[in-house]
Amino acid sequence: MLINFDEPLIIMMMGFSGTGKSYTARNIAKINGYLILSTDRIRKNLGLTGNYSKDAINSVYKEMIKTAAELLKKDQSVILDATFSKYRYRKFCYENAGTVPMHLIECRVHKEETILKRLRIRKIRKTSISEADVNIFRMQQIRYEPIGPNDFKHLKSMLTIFND
Repeated sequence: MLINFDEPLIIMMMGFSGTGKSYTARNIAKINGYLILSTDRIRKNLGLTGNYSKDAINSVYKEMIKTAAELLKKDQSVILDATFSKYRYRKFCYENAGTVPMHLIECRVHKEETILKRLRIRKIRKTSISEADVNIFRMQQIRYEPIGPNDFKHLKSMLTIFND
């Protein structure tokens, strides 16, 4: 069995902005009754809107993991909705998850133009809490650290999906 739904778990949603992480997280949460912890919402709640400094990003991920740990103690499974583009942020999750099974879903699209279109539409319609725009997406591409052997040893499963 890929996922044991009888035990609390963490699903890490990973991918560039505009790849459908939040969309996928909402669908999984709706079906399974999981709670979603989103770095976009946490950033806003911490008063860090627009702040993408290393310290701000660290604060957001720390708050997300702290909240996840509290929910897991109550047997509540969580979905972590974040880019997780740096290994250090994934590692922070691994180190603080304890023995809770961790599953990673990497969201992708086949064509970059799909992402660019989504980001432009999102900005015009203001339909998302996400602040991501084309510039942030370009930064993510430059700074991205792919999944590797150090990740695999912590994950119960990994799935890549394409949200085209």
